[in-house]
Amino acid sequence: MQKQESIVKTLLLIVLVSITGVLGLGLPIVALVYPIILTFIALQQGLNKSIIAFVSSLIVIGLITQSLDATIIPLQYGILSVVTTILINKKYPVSKIILYSSSLVFLMVLVHMGLRKYFTGINTFMELENSLANIAKQQIDIVRNGDMSESEISQMSNLLKNVSIYISSIIPALLLVTSTAIAYINFYASVRLSKKAGRRVKQIPKFSEIIFPRSAIKGFAMILVLSYALKYVDGINYIQLLDNIFVILFSVFIIEGLSLTIYLINKMKIGRLLKVVFIVIIILSSFLNIVLFSLGVIDIILDFRKLRQKDHV
Repeated sequence: MQKQESIVKTLLLIVLVSITGVLGLGLPIVALVYPIILTFIALQQGLNKSIIAFVSSLIVIGLITQSLDATIIPLQYGILSVVTTILINKKYPVSKIILYSSSLVFLMVLVHMGLRKYFTGINTFMELENSLANIAKQQIDIVRNGDMSESEISQMSNLLKNVSIYISSIIPALLLVTSTAIAYINFYASVRLSKKAGRRVKQIPKFSEIIFPRSAIKGFAMILVLSYALKYVDGINYIQLLDNIFVILFSVFIIEGLSLTIYLINKMKIGRLLKVVFIVIIILSSFLNIVLFSLGVIDIILDFRKLRQKDHV
């Protein structure tokens, strides 16, 4: 009887993971749920059952889509789930779990791009650049059909082209930031679900307690200096390298500033809903992002929350 229940439970898990994987092919947000479910299963039912559900879902996705390429993202997310589970079970510090899992996601994306170019000749970076250039061209055509002078059209066209070129140049940094976000969401959500389900897992640090060590900032400063020194080396685009480093630095300070802001909002005697509304407005406002960046820089220097003496992320 117990064996039959275990088989039924495993089959249900396979169906759930497979449905999530198939839906995730068209909906990126749903795709992000795929590794969360696998990691949750691994923490609750054991890594073996999670791997069975993972492999079975890959077969189902392959049979439904009739495409090997369609299984690549689920494959990457499945590997992320396995590695995250192993790191959690081995009781690694949260900072190392995020570091290793985000590095894994970033590496898998690069490997995927490399294999895609090798087997199909398609350069993913070039595809992205062409897509951005086409979007800019469409916007320029819309502007030209509008009620603007030739001078204004020329300025707007140059602006859109420059934005397209800039975004193309910082794709590596955007990939790294996205990889870190995926790793953090997967870890946080799966551990949170496991705690609610009754499993005793490591304490999840509150977002309001996330800080970056000053040594990391010193390291970034050293990288900036070395990158600038590369201007004297032929064949290296040091400006593009600096742009990517600035994007990563900007993201670090934004997260630090947002963490401090949430810490201060939590100190205020206001309702939970109003707190959420404040945080969403702050995140969505481009002007307030500059404020968050400034707060992040100041907090790293002054350490308002006095958390750096403790073991935090």
